[in-house]
Amino acid sequence: MNIGKVKGLDDSLAGTFIADVLGIMETQSFLDIATPPAEGEKVVGEMDAYEKALYAFADKCGVQENEIINRFRAAADGQAEIPAGEEAAMIAHIESIGARYKVARKLLWDSLNARFAAQSDERATGKGIRNGFKVVLLFKQDNETLPLGLIAAILGGRPG
Repeated sequence: MNIGKVKGLDDSLAGTFIADVLGIMETQSFLDIATPPAEGEKVVGEMDAYEKALYAFADKCGVQENEIINRFRAAADGQAEIPAGEEAAMIAHIESIGARYKVARKLLWDSLNARFAAQSDERATGKGIRNGFKVVLLFKQDNETLPLGLIAAILGGRPG
């Protein structure tokens, strides 16, 4: 698929979620995951370009959100000033970023779950993504236990 051609079909795509994800796919500006597969995690495949782009897009949303939050913090500390009327626009932008982040994450996990449904294992507790864009099945380890404080809270008591 010629992504540049798809993006160029209609100027109304400029600045949209779709254009941003396609742009990441076109430039292959993917962001790898630092965590390697752990012992007990079964590698079932690799993320495709679409999933990598969604992951990178979600990360980009986090960076953008932090930039705005840092501007608010600087203003609260008296280190910067937010011009009158700009605060509402910044809040609206954060809400938009949050919505786009949620869409990217939902599409990412829907895609992974659909593509790797056949490799599922009834003992698996979920899927994860790891270094090298590996998709893994997660399993509860035999030595995993709930923290005593959490067990006590669930049962309504206090740890002894």
